[in-house]
Amino acid sequence: RGSGAAAAVVARLVMLARAERLPTLSLVAVNGSDGFWRRHGFCAAGDVTLAVRLASYDAAATYMERAAV
Repeated sequence: RGSGAAAAVVARLVMLARAERLPTLSLVAVNGSDGFWRRHGFCAAGDVTLAVRLASYDAAATYMERAAV
């Protein structure tokens, strides 16, 4: 924590996604981690159809995306 490792990992993932020409990266933030992911460029996204899938996580689970380009 506080070492910058998360920023380095996210930067590497973005680089790999760009190399593969993927338009976005996505994840499910759990256990109140959405703030952490927002700091790394992810935003809440989704629609009603995701609600059923997110129900298998905790009640605060948030589907998030960020552009890879």
